[in-house]
Amino acid sequence: MFSVPGPPEPPNNVQVFPFCDRVDVTWEASRKDGGSAVTGYTITLQRGEETVQSENLPTSQRTRSLRNLKKGTEYEVRISSRNALGGGEWRVVFVNTTETCKERYTA
Repeated sequence: MFSVPGPPEPPNNVQVFPFCDRVDVTWEASRKDGGSAVTGYTITLQRGEETVQSENLPTSQRTRSLRNLKKGTEYEVRISSRNALGGGEWRVVFVNTTETCKERYTA
């Protein structure tokens, strides 16, 4: 079967871990690169129609902490892979930050 080169598929196994003031995001590489090696990722954080954060990351980075968020708030985490032919479709995960912050204990 012949496939036409294009942007890569979205990253796989995107996981989001919420805290009161941040969310930690992890993901795995795209299974299909669109015929051109993946050159990086774009991650954005949205609250409604507002883009709160947006960042381009290298292929070596598959984790990110998105910080300075509001407690008890719903966010939309969007992540896509890109190659020389452009950015692929978004993988979208909705997440709510927690209402309370756990105290941090130091030894």
